[in-house]
Amino acid sequence: MRVKDAYAELILATAPGGAATIAIAPVLAVIGGACGALGGAGVGAGLSLAEASARSQRALALIAAAALGGGVVGAAVQWLARWGLAALVGLDLDVGGGLEGVFIGGGAGAGYAIATRNAEGEMAAPRGRRRVRAALITAVLCGLAGLALTLAGRPLVGGTIHAIADAADGSRATLAPLGRLIGEPDFGPVSRAILAFGEGALFGLGLAYGLMRRPPGAQEAPISRA
Repeated sequence: MRVKDAYAELILATAPGGAATIAIAPVLAVIGGACGALGGAGVGAGLSLAEASARSQRALALIAAAALGGGVVGAAVQWLARWGLAALVGLDLDVGGGLEGVFIGGGAGAGYAIATRNAEGEMAAPRGRRRVRAALITAVLCGLAGLALTLAGRPLVGGTIHAIADAADGSRATLAPLGRLIGEPDFGPVSRAILAFGEGALFGLGLAYGLMRRPPGAQEAPISRA
């Protein structure tokens, strides 16, 4: 479950002009958590496959495999979301997923490749500060990928929820109050950019930190301190 989504909804519930209630916080947390878990599974599978099979051009293999894994999962979620919205509530929205998965997955692959560029033989497992550093690098690149997507008009989970709320009569999940908190009249470009960068960064942070976790006593793959 993604804590970020619960915090965001708590802010919505107390923001000026917000119609959301505290009760909706766990709903958005579950939605965000499910999307993050599915995306992480796809990207993580791609990274693991590339790490195990690539004999040359490791960085390129990691980026391509992570992008492919994210794209496949994103496309499946996109199809299910569009089908579900049309079948259940009669909404025909251009919900994203595939392209977003490719970009976020590629960002995760690039960050992981940069942070573990001298790893040898098996999945990199830096520890201590090096693990935190690697996770932060991955987080920044995933955040930048999310920012690029939203600037191109391709929202992530938060922006998609806002679009669905705007299209559905009586929904309280609109993110317009977040925009008002930073001086925008609605959920505008600045609030969209902040949310997208945060979504991407937290996804990358959790993915990389979890992917590099090893049981106590496991051998650490060599990795550069540079």
